[in-house]
Amino acid sequence: GDAAVGRAASLLAAVPDALHGTLEHCQVVSPEDLELLGGIRVSIQPTHRAVDADMTQLRLGQTRSSWVLPMADMVRAGARLSLGTDWPIVSADPLLTLRAAITGEDQHGKPFHASQSLSPDVALRAATIDASEAIGLPAAMQVGGQGDFVIWHGDPLGDITTASIHSTWVDAAQVAGEDLSTTCNAAEASEA
Repeated sequence: GDAAVGRAASLLAAVPDALHGTLEHCQVVSPEDLELLGGIRVSIQPTHRAVDADMTQLRLGQTRSSWVLPMADMVRAGARLSLGTDWPIVSADPLLTLRAAITGEDQHGKPFHASQSLSPDVALRAATIDASEAIGLPAAMQVGGQGDFVIWHGDPLGDITTASIHSTWVDAAQVAGEDLSTTCNAAEASEA
């Protein structure tokens, strides 16, 4: 609940950064507690925000429902966001997570405190580089490092609602999606 956020953030402020202390499942944050999140790793699940929007308004009321994942305010306060899904409670689909974070819409496509949505670049970074760093993994691909990545159809920074994942690669080996050689050959043929 919202009372726990302030207490946990105060405790985490004293945890050495090397221990990767994280405020997990940070969902309801009062305006008074936002300033406490500066410099704290905060793990959030934007898909919950989309799925829970109807229930949130009924149970928390209009004022407190605006405290549900105030993502933009968290970023302004200096929180170090990482996005997750909370699967199996909600879908594990990372595209749904990104769409919920970027569009600020509920599961029916209606705005839900949309002013708290994240920009595409902040959301994508929180779902990848910052999430990786939060669990102690290298924050970027590097020579000799692990090569986990996705190849996109479309531009996730331009329009997340139409972008999709072409293929997924783990340790530089394709594990899901379309065969890249087939896609490249089709693209070359269309250019000829």
